[in-house]
Amino acid sequence: MAAIIEPNERISAVHIDGLAVLKIVKHCQESLPAFVSGSLLGLVSNSVLEITHSFPFPERSSDKSDLIKTPNDAPEEESALDGHEYQLEMMKMLREVNVDNNCVGWYQSMYLGSYSTTSLLENQLSYQTDLSPNAVVLLYDPMQTAHGNLELKCLRLTKDAMQLLKSGKNQFLSPDQIFEEVPMTITNPSLVKALLYNVSTGQYDGVTHGGADGVAP
Repeated sequence: MAAIIEPNERISAVHIDGLAVLKIVKHCQESLPAFVSGSLLGLVSNSVLEITHSFPFPERSSDKSDLIKTPNDAPEEESALDGHEYQLEMMKMLREVNVDNNCVGWYQSMYLGSYSTTSLLENQLSYQTDLSPNAVVLLYDPMQTAHGNLELKCLRLTKDAMQLLKSGKNQFLSPDQIFEEVPMTITNPSLVKALLYNVSTGQYDGVTHGGADGVAP
């Protein structure tokens, strides 16, 4: 994981690019019934966390239990990048093509709204401790989304939960005081907004008309 980013102020909202949302949805949908995760990239501006890009973490070979492993597979597994190295290499390549490469959190798929697990708690604690207190986790539910409603939540650990976990004390903490939801807004560039407007008004039909691609006369 990258170096610790000391924030000037605590974020109050999250803005995520529509393309980043589509990448998350595509990754989680294609990986069903397995649960998958990935990295979120962006920056903080005026107490708003702007998420502009996302990419998936590689699947561990141990998760593919239905495949028969042979001795020839061992060198390939040893040479494969683990999650940490893969993340660093991916951010390095994104920087070379002028894409935001600051890790600001991670995402994970969930099942029917159930997300409060030990693994999620430990991973988010690691992000908010080792990366930045403003790091967040996005949770996407492909099962509920299939019913017509986009189920996407943005969470972070509360201050009380962080203090209790760091102290190592065995004290009771109410479940509703462990995570807090951060208000999230899906944003799109101006060109995408113009395209969506044309589609909604019927001015765009995907067919070329007199040199204007997809725009009806």
